[in-house]
Amino acid sequence: MGGNATTLASPLPRALDGVAQEPDQALVYRAAAVPLAEGMAAFWRGDYGRAVDALLASAPYWPLLGGSQPQRDVFQLTLIHAAAAAGDAALARSLLAERTTLRYRSAPAWYMYGAALDAVGAPARAADARNHAYALGMGQGGPAY
Repeated sequence: MGGNATTLASPLPRALDGVAQEPDQALVYRAAAVPLAEGMAAFWRGDYGRAVDALLASAPYWPLLGGSQPQRDVFQLTLIHAAAAAGDAALARSLLAERTTLRYRSAPAWYMYGAALDAVGAPARAADARNHAYALGMGQGGPAY
């Protein structure tokens, strides 16, 4: 995202922190919304380690925020990419192992899992994951979701 998105994202966690003082929403905002906003802002700034810390802390509470599964999926994918960018290949591999278990027919998940397995030194398993992605349609010119 461009500079404007980064500029807009920076005050968001502070704004949510003010809302977190309201008693009826305090848990949701403090446990989920504030660290989620901090994590997303850190990701856009390129502070991937901070993004991982904040997103991991908020992840168990994402369902409390409401929204759709695809919206929460964006948070999870951001966490996975932040872990990889921060050099935490083991965490990225773990998150993708969970993702391929829950989304067994997701070619992109299997393809990313292959990259994560390569990063942790498991080339044979990585090749298996990439082959599974290919069998699901990845790289064959058709839709691969």
